[in-house]
Amino acid sequence: MSEPEQERRIVQNTNDILSIYDMLSQMEGTLAKHTVQLSNLAAAVGAHDARFDAHDARFDRIDGQLEEILRRLPG
Repeated sequence: MSEPEQERRIVQNTNDILSIYDMLSQMEGTLAKHTVQLSNLAAAVGAHDARFDAHDARFDRIDGQLEEILRRLPG
């Protein structure tokens, strides 16, 4: 390989490496945004889960009341 060709390849490789670092930086920013979004979604799902648990408890209580009413009614 001639000297100018080696120099050209070195410059090209350097440019390629710099481009890769730029892409990685962009991906890191996107990853940080997604991490925040996932944290927000996890908090929202946790809040919904708590609400569903409260509804389940309420339905269980109502179900118990209905069973008591049905038990009291004559057959």
